[in-house]
Amino acid sequence: MNNDDYIKLWRIGLSGISIINIIYILYYLIAYTNHKHYLLIVLSFLYTLSSGIRGIWPRIDSKKICYEKNPLSTPLVGRTLATVGEISYVALIAIFLNMLMDKYKINKDIYRNILNLCIFFIVMAQMFCWVGVSTGNSIFNVTENSIWTVTAGLILYIIFNIVNNIKNNKMKFYLISAGLGIVGYIIFMIRIDIPMYIKRCSENKDIKVLNMKSIEDMNNCKVDKSYNTWIGEVPWLTGYFTLGVWSSYIMMNLAMDL
Repeated sequence: MNNDDYIKLWRIGLSGISIINIIYILYYLIAYTNHKHYLLIVLSFLYTLSSGIRGIWPRIDSKKICYEKNPLSTPLVGRTLATVGEISYVALIAIFLNMLMDKYKINKDIYRNILNLCIFFIVMAQMFCWVGVSTGNSIFNVTENSIWTVTAGLILYIIFNIVNNIKNNKMKFYLISAGLGIVGYIIFMIRIDIPMYIKRCSENKDIKVLNMKSIEDMNNCKVDKSYNTWIGEVPWLTGYFTLGVWSSYIMMNLAMDL
């Protein structure tokens, strides 16, 4: 078994998990159409579906590389799915934390304003990512991921303050667990992900001007299944398409019980 086979097994495993995730959220989407918090189910569905398609047909948008050649594998489709999914995910977090503040009577307008700011930040991050992928200039990806890291820090701050203002031990457990996960995410971004894109800045050789042609070029990708190409992407793609998706289910189910 060579190294490329490990990537093949990873892809098969990620595809299987993605299919199970989509089936799971489809059940909620169909079974709970009249639930008062149906919006959270819809947001979780959008995030799951976008992650699922990208998990089944993985691609490296910034390098215009895909594991398999098909219409759903292109950076254009991937970036569109990611934009919808990631904005939905952060909106889900913001709504869920606002619901907790309502439930436990935490009347702090500054917390709500910060959560609104987080959604704005992620919309901005999507714009930087689109420019980075379409032009091949990784400095925009550095900016995008830096915004994600700051946003995660702001969400961590809100969670910390909610934990300090509630007595529900079950909810505290989930929030503290989420907080620890966010700390791990921030460390990963600072130590691994952002430096990876900074390194790519020096490797960028074919930087394009942002125009319709550069966006149209996102509809093409080069098939590459090699270990060396994918191994650097495996950690964040795995966490994104598994832990990230599952965290949306936890928030959705907790909200449905409020």
